[in-house]
Amino acid sequence: MTMLSNIGSVCTLVFCLLCTSGYAQLAPKIEARDMDNRLVDLASLKGKVVYVDIWASWCGPCMAEFPNSIKLSQKLKNDVHFVYLNISDTDDKWRKAVAAKKLEGIHLRADEEMTEKIAETYDVKTIPRYILIDKNGKLVDSDAKRPSNVEADIRLLLGK
Repeated sequence: MTMLSNIGSVCTLVFCLLCTSGYAQLAPKIEARDMDNRLVDLASLKGKVVYVDIWASWCGPCMAEFPNSIKLSQKLKNDVHFVYLNISDTDDKWRKAVAAKKLEGIHLRADEEMTEKIAETYDVKTIPRYILIDKNGKLVDSDAKRPSNVEADIRLLLGK
């Protein structure tokens, strides 16, 4: 188990180095509506690392990770944009879940068309799904670790 963990950390480090050296590609476009119904493009969040959590209110594993996400966002909120991207919920269910879980960060809800585009572009077949984007808008990991295990990877990107 330790060897696999070390291999994963080395692979993440190598990928981080590739990202900062210009070999990674820009993250594919994601646009969705925020809580005020404004259209938000993830590309507008350049300047900080972006950690995207793709979730739905009916997803048990998604809900189970929220306490870890809250802890992580409290530690890193000055350096990382935490984006909670809801798919397949009604507007009402989405808003109620956000309020109930008291999540801090950027809350977006994808409509059906954007949900399909995200699923196709990022090969999302199940949720929860996490995406890690560096401060230059380059895709680091389209299948990033869960909030309970991703802190070291994010800190590598931050140089901390």
